[in-house]
Amino acid sequence: MAETGKDKGGIGGRVRLFYGVLLSLLLLCLPPGLTTRLAGMGRLLIEPSQSFARMCARAARGAWGGLPDGTGHEDANILRQEAAEAKAEYEHLRQESATLLEENRQLRNRIGMTLATKQMSLALCEVQQRDAFSEYYDYVVVNRGSYDGIRPGKLVISDAGLVGIVSEVGLKTAKVTLATSARFSYPCQVRGRNVSGILTGGGSDSAYKISMLQPVPQVVVNSLDGVLFDKVAVGDIVTVTPEGAQDGPVLIAGRVADVDKSGSAAPVLHLNTAASFAQMKYLFVVL
Repeated sequence: MAETGKDKGGIGGRVRLFYGVLLSLLLLCLPPGLTTRLAGMGRLLIEPSQSFARMCARAARGAWGGLPDGTGHEDANILRQEAAEAKAEYEHLRQESATLLEENRQLRNRIGMTLATKQMSLALCEVQQRDAFSEYYDYVVVNRGSYDGIRPGKLVISDAGLVGIVSEVGLKTAKVTLATSARFSYPCQVRGRNVSGILTGGGSDSAYKISMLQPVPQVVVNSLDGVLFDKVAVGDIVTVTPEGAQDGPVLIAGRVADVDKSGSAAPVLHLNTAASFAQMKYLFVVL
């Protein structure tokens, strides 16, 4: 009995194989148009089942509380977070690039000034220290000293004009007394007027309460000859020369903003300085 069932199973398998081969041969022998129609009928039978399967999947996700699929909210949140991080990184790089471009511009200006100034030998310095309070406009410390040929009494300038004078020197640092300091004084001339005077700083106002925004002290010129000072007009340029030399290179200190004749003594010239004393990063020592 077992052998008979086995023979029947083997015969059935061979019959199915025979019909499968026969059906394949028939499909190969069919004209192309008929083959396309049969394939279309197959898709028509299959697609409703696929649509039904997709509908069942959506129902299942709803029943289980909305499981995420390939386009779920979690993926969208991750993409949004990555986009926000990329935007923040871009903004940081943009600001850093702008800072580097500004520093590059400043250095190019200073290099250009060094090359153009054939009458002077200049030492480029970086400001390392500045008093944050009452002496903010009195002095700065730069990163050059006697090792670099810096000596007391040397003028210090920016790319705009006079800044101050070297007052103390260490091996690798130097203290610069600013032209706005009450301790600063230096001989000066009024261009085109044949007038000389003493350039002095007004110093910090002791009556002024210290705050984040301190007023810039006045820079004034005290006359040596009151009669000649009467000839000076607003807008005239005040200059200095290194070590007071009459034929040395001319450095601009500022322009006359006001001629004060209110005192009993000779007039006093109030200046708008050529250099800005609020923000200073790089300076030159005139060697």
